[in-house]
Amino acid sequence: MQLFPAKLSHPNGFKIDLDESQLLIGFTENIDKKDILSVLGLEGLFTKDNKHPLNQSGFEEWIQLPSDISAREDVINKIGSVELGTIVDYVAPVYQYSEAGRVSYMAVLPNTLLISYLDKDPDKASQLEKEILSRYQLSTNKEKSALLRLIGYKLYETPANHSALEIGQALINDYPKRIEVEYEIKPQSCMLGDEQPPDQKYAAKDFGWHIGQIKAIGAWQIIPSDLVNSPIAVLDTGCCNPILNLLPGISLGTLEPSGEPIDICGKKIHGTQCAIIAAGKKYAAERTTGIAAGFPVIPVAFRKVTDLEVTLGILHAAKTGARVINMSFGQGANDGTVLWNKHLINKAIQHAYSKHRVFLCAAAGNSGQAIMAFPASHPLVVAVGATHRQDKRLDISNYGGHAQNGISVVAPGKGINALNTCAYPDENRPLTGTSASSALVAGLAALILAINPDFTPGEVRDFIEVNAEKVRPDVYNYNQKNSNGLWNAEVGYGRIDVFQTIKSVLEK
Repeated sequence: MQLFPAKLSHPNGFKIDLDESQLLIGFTENIDKKDILSVLGLEGLFTKDNKHPLNQSGFEEWIQLPSDISAREDVINKIGSVELGTIVDYVAPVYQYSEAGRVSYMAVLPNTLLISYLDKDPDKASQLEKEILSRYQLSTNKEKSALLRLIGYKLYETPANHSALEIGQALINDYPKRIEVEYEIKPQSCMLGDEQPPDQKYAAKDFGWHIGQIKAIGAWQIIPSDLVNSPIAVLDTGCCNPILNLLPGISLGTLEPSGEPIDICGKKIHGTQCAIIAAGKKYAAERTTGIAAGFPVIPVAFRKVTDLEVTLGILHAAKTGARVINMSFGQGANDGTVLWNKHLINKAIQHAYSKHRVFLCAAAGNSGQAIMAFPASHPLVVAVGATHRQDKRLDISNYGGHAQNGISVVAPGKGINALNTCAYPDENRPLTGTSASSALVAGLAALILAINPDFTPGEVRDFIEVNAEKVRPDVYNYNQKNSNGLWNAEVGYGRIDVFQTIKSVLEK
């Protein structure tokens, strides 16, 4: 069992402490955890209440170690035994960050290491890489490095007997000012929104209430028929294909096809729901679900929901031709503490925005706090909040900030229909929260770019914000003047108006 440092400096600028009572185990297969429990002799795995599910899939498990030191060592020895050796991929340390009585947990994955070579002379950088590979027995992950090179990094896998933390610290000491080293970080709390159980109280005509609310039907009637549809990348749990026009997808765990759904924190259909809300085909006359109905969707499926996977997902989507990336997830929505490496993800966002002219939107968060989740808080990402039928902010929707990195617009987010998901055919599985709202904005952005693919992501944002409806002036005082008009901290520039936005685009 590897030893891990008791304290670390987090790349976002704060200190984190090793929590010796927890571990994250990664598996080579999507397995039944009950078998592992019996082998380890544990009565139960570390779980939280349903309100705060864990960020894990069948490929990993957070475990609570026994409080007795000898019993704890026995469990650790069993994890490294031959019996489990073929299915255990890694054992990651868990670190905690404490502030103002709040504690956040994260794992630092021990088998991956990112390095950026700072030598401007490519020959010197290449020679240094060869030296490091030989000295530390690292192996290059060629597929992922091919994407990470776009932002100046390469990804390496560490030997079994040495952790990324151990090697990374040695590299920093041995090659100061010649390299930058980053680790792969996985927050413990789930960052995906909530689906709802089947809801039979709405009649079929009410399934798409949000369509009327945002005036989408009028927009569809004036949109030209000869559009070149802009692909929407859905960076999420993967998508299946009942009423979606799916392009080839990818799993971020392997960078291999096909982007099929994976159950992460019990939300297997979350990605499919978001894709249907953005671009589902017309299922029936009264059940048109997607704002950009039938537009192509690129499913980009998480496996671990780490900062590395977010980075790779954005880079892959941009490289494969997506003009819109929907990110219906967020980190730091409760207290503003972002555990992902923001520096890494920020580089991917900047690359997609500047080099590939990609429009990026993200869920503002579902904690009801005056805080933007990340990456919604990034100034190049459109942060989307949620409203209900009365055009008021949904109580769980995050808000606040300022116009440059706060809430941009709001969109319906209460019981938004996602009919005919692959797991529940012919069943209404509504989605509630800012995840649904972000997907609606992604669909609107795709419509704008289909009318004029030459628009920059900044111009697309301008159209959406300028033409947003100033809903409920009796409740919200739009008194802050910003670049695209009057703004309010709870609902931004207002609730999206698809008809007015498309009309404005066609008139330009």
